[in-house]
Amino acid sequence: MAFDIMNLFEETENVITELDEGNELAAVDFANRISSMSPSCSATKSYAVYQDDAVIRYAQWFIACNKELGIDRCIDGLHQYASRFWYADTPILTEEGVATAVQMVDALFSYSQKVLDKHPVDILLIDAQHECLNGETFAMFTAGGMQSCICMYRMQSEEVNPIHVLLHELGHLLHIKATGTLTDVPDSFKEHLLGLGIDCRKLTTAQLRELFADTFMLAVVCRQPELGMPKPGFSERVLMACYTYIRSLLTA
Repeated sequence: MAFDIMNLFEETENVITELDEGNELAAVDFANRISSMSPSCSATKSYAVYQDDAVIRYAQWFIACNKELGIDRCIDGLHQYASRFWYADTPILTEEGVATAVQMVDALFSYSQKVLDKHPVDILLIDAQHECLNGETFAMFTAGGMQSCICMYRMQSEEVNPIHVLLHELGHLLHIKATGTLTDVPDSFKEHLLGLGIDCRKLTTAQLRELFADTFMLAVVCRQPELGMPKPGFSERVLMACYTYIRSLLTA
C-alpha cells in the first residue's frame, strides 16, 4: 500500500508520543527509515514525477531542508504539515499535464536548460487537498547548484486548471534561480510592474513573489491560448507585457 498523507500523519503522531514517553531515539529512527527509502518516480532529464510515493519524497525533502533545526522539530513539522490535508475529488495534476507544461516552457523559453540546469525538479503529485494551497515550491542551494521540488495537491475548486498552477510554481523556481534566494524577485520585475501602473511600494515581498509567479504563468498562456485564462479580464496588452518581460529575463 502506498505511503500516503494519512500514513505520514499517523506515523509522526506515534513518534511524537514515543518522544513524550522518553524514547529519545524515536525521531532519529523514523528519519533514518524515511531517508533510506527509495520512492518510485517517472523521470526525464528535466523532472521526476512522484505519485504513489510522493509523500515519502516530501518527507525526505523536508528533513533534508530542515535538519539544522533538529530531528525532533522536523518530525513535529511533518506532523503539522500532514494535519492540513483531507481526501477530495477535485482536479489533480496528471503526469501528462506535467509533460505538457514542461514542453511548453521549454519551447518558449528553454526553461529546463536555463532554470533547472543540472538537477531535474521533483514534482510531487499528492492525492489530497490542502487546507489552503493548490501547490507550493521550495528549493535548496548546494555546491552542485539549485535542487528544487514542487508539490501539487488536489485543486481548491473544480474551476482551477492544475496546469495553470504548475506554471505558477515553475515561475517561483525562476525567481529563486534568478536571485539565488527563496524570498527575492529580480529588480527588473519592479520595473515591469511600474510599466503596468502597479505601485510596488504598496506590495509586500510575499505579494511580489506571487505576482512574479503569475507573470510567468501568463507569459505562457499568452502564447498557448488553448490553456484558457486562469481568470477573466486580462487584456492583450498585459499578456504581451508578461511574455515580453519573461522572455527578456531568460535571454539576458
